Amino acid sequence: MLFHFMIAYIDGTIKLKRDNFVVVETNGVGYKVFVTEQIILSGKVGEKIELYTHQHVREDALQLFGFATYDQLTLFEKLISVSGVGPKTGLAVFSVANVADIKSAIIHGDATILKKVSGIGTKTAERI
Repeated sequence: MLFHFMIAYIDGTIKLKRDNFVVVETNGVGYKVFVTEQIILSGKVGEKIELYTHQHVREDALQLFGFATYDQLTLFEKLISVSGVGPKTGLAVFSVANVADIKSAIIHGDATILKKVSGIGTKTAERI
């Protein structure tokens, strides 16, 4: 029998910050969480943080991706369901626009915003 355990939310203190992730300490355990550029720029070591998370499981990796809002998380999960969009690329989308602008671009079939993201070409932007 296969069980899936999902870390959906994390609340703790930023212990370490790097270019694309933070280490969040909760009850003595540090979690490496890949986060948006906005979180990297605004979060400070020692500061309390709350993140909605997506736990990405691959054969060779178990990764957490964190978001400031539930809307960001749900959009991210929709983005990575598209063929050709992995979690790192899905996360990068938030560095070029906010949730409302991304949703608007998708609804209106405007690939311009999405093509600004490293790793998303014209065909992938159109699939999204």
